[in-house]
Amino acid sequence: METLDKPLESKTYYPRIDLYRFVFTVFVVILHFECFYPTKPKDNIFALYRSVDFFFLLSGFLLFKSLKNQKYQNALDFTLSKAKKLMPVNLVVIAAACICTSFPKVFAVKSLLGSCKTLFINLICSIPNIFFVQLFIPILEKFIPSRYEAFPMWYISAMIVSCFIWFWILSALKNKNGTDSKYYSWGLVAAVLVYSSIFNLYGKTDVAFDEIVPFFNLPAGFFRGFADIGLGIFLANYEFKIENQKLRSFLKLFFPLLLFVSIFYAKYSVFDYIYIFFCAVTLVFEFSLQETPKFEKYCSFIGKISLYVYFTHAFVIFYEYTPLIQKFPELNDYFYLNIFVRILLLAATTIAAYWLSKPAGILLNKLYAAIKLKD
Repeated sequence: METLDKPLESKTYYPRIDLYRFVFTVFVVILHFECFYPTKPKDNIFALYRSVDFFFLLSGFLLFKSLKNQKYQNALDFTLSKAKKLMPVNLVVIAAACICTSFPKVFAVKSLLGSCKTLFINLICSIPNIFFVQLFIPILEKFIPSRYEAFPMWYISAMIVSCFIWFWILSALKNKNGTDSKYYSWGLVAAVLVYSSIFNLYGKTDVAFDEIVPFFNLPAGFFRGFADIGLGIFLANYEFKIENQKLRSFLKLFFPLLLFVSIFYAKYSVFDYIYIFFCAVTLVFEFSLQETPKFEKYCSFIGKISLYVYFTHAFVIFYEYTPLIQKFPELNDYFYLNIFVRILLLAATTIAAYWLSKPAGILLNKLYAAIKLKD
């Protein structure tokens, strides 16, 4: 494994990464369904919380590649670009959640007016969620009497804010010390310090928005993401040089198998950090590959679908599956039928969110075009 001191001008798209995205998204969906409606009494399923670390690490790799390629002018430009990509589906899901919560049952004009008032309040109070800062300003949950606070959007919030901070830090270090300096090494320093602090405080890496870090008064999930992204930034400067074709072919099967099998092992233990190491080494290997797989044209679609599945699955759990299982509790007695219903609801909602995001994206682009920076 060797460092990359020259600008990263290799491939800009890695199809296999989208396959990883999809599998880990499915793991997150399984985890959240099982947390609220367990189908199997197997404790190892709950170790799937490690999936989020993969996404944070991947964000670190992609962030540093963007920085080295000078794709964005500054941290704000980089952050706005990521936010704009996520904004349409985010708006669709938040609006749908507010509507479902505000209009549970309407039988009279008085009830309708009350529901409209509730909807207005919910939409106003969802502003932190709309701008991806709900991990730091959790206002909406105080108004909506539901399980909305369990929406897994904390990851998006932690990722966007952490990426903004890291991009700003790296840009400042790069301008001060030059491109020949090892300024990216601060990613490793931050990762080691934060990982050790989280484990000493909580004895696990499964921290999100519930645990608050003393002194900083910030959710531990933010620091978890900050550390993972920092490690990804550091390792983005390395690559594997494997000339042996047989060995490379073996590793292309071994690394995915290693991640997808070992993720179930020994939850809430030091293996949390070993698994992060597995993810890190796998990503270094995957970003070192130069050949293009035959199934590339399908990978982009799968990666795009993963985004919509992630954004919509909590909505499915709380506003679609929950009312259904309450009305038909006997569904729990039929495992395969239950799983089929979950998949069907998730697929239908994902497709709906995908199509609704298109007009939302058009309207947002018009809004962006109307907003100009003053001279």
